[in-house]
Amino acid sequence: MKNPLTSKNTFDTNRIDADGFREVVLIGNESPIGCPFKCKACGVFADAELVTSNMNKKIITKEISILNNKIQSNLAEYKKTNFHLLVYNFGNITNIDELSIENLGFLLHEIGRLPCLPKYISINSRGRFLTKDLLIYIKSLHLKYDVNFIIGIESLSEKGAMIYGKKNIKKEFQVMYDLVSSFNLANETNFGFDTSFVFLPEFYDKNRTDKLGIKNGFENDLMSFIKLYVGKNVPIKISIHPYFKTQNYPYDSTYNFFEIIIDVICNIKKILINLNKGVHNSLQNTIFIGIKDKGYETEGWIKELDKWGHIIEEVNKGDH
Repeated sequence: MKNPLTSKNTFDTNRIDADGFREVVLIGNESPIGCPFKCKACGVFADAELVTSNMNKKIITKEISILNNKIQSNLAEYKKTNFHLLVYNFGNITNIDELSIENLGFLLHEIGRLPCLPKYISINSRGRFLTKDLLIYIKSLHLKYDVNFIIGIESLSEKGAMIYGKKNIKKEFQVMYDLVSSFNLANETNFGFDTSFVFLPEFYDKNRTDKLGIKNGFENDLMSFIKLYVGKNVPIKISIHPYFKTQNYPYDSTYNFFEIIIDVICNIKKILINLNKGVHNSLQNTIFIGIKDKGYETEGWIKELDKWGHIIEEVNKGDH
């Protein structure tokens, strides 16, 4: 069986999207319990490395050093292509119990010493941890790159929110967005969001038989979000993750729904292109199809990625 990550139409080691190379740094979580939310659809909290503040500072130093060496080895390409950085601690970077404010400052400072600066970095957050004081603190550092906050919305549909245990996610994100939007307007900053959605047919049809209804439901879900939040003074990055079968949920993977996923996202991409016209580069909105996370070991997934991989790559790079 072919490895989908080396398949002819899928991606190489460097994932590239409309903002350049997508680099990832994993650091430790400084809370004794890790992420307090324990979202059952997430699962990554179980992989968290729980560390002390001192240990985490060493991890940050090591991880940024590895990234530095990677950039140095191909500096011309990173400068030409651009890159952005996603930082994870299997929880909430913005929670001072999970990452001390000292280590947050250290992390941001070390990133600023890279030989090629990221276009922006993205750090995990939830509503209760994203505060005006945090925004003021980050602004005070006078960073030469922008900062986005990662939030897993999963779905705005009532069924989606129920399945993923995020019944208050609409209200939570609205509060986060209002805070960042008003702060950007008052301070001429470019704080933004990395928002993730899951494609699961059961959000729209429990039997998976009404494919038109599923397609319309998925598209309406994304369009309602775009109408509310995209194209304003807050840059929004949208990631779509086709559902793959997990132990936590009794749903089948969605490899056989790729035609719907691609069709909807190509339509959304055209809308984003129009919204980006005349918008400063730092406020550009993008969409990304995440197909390199987990769950692609089945023959069905591999076959569909071979079929649709080139279109996914074009969409992710902003070329489609």
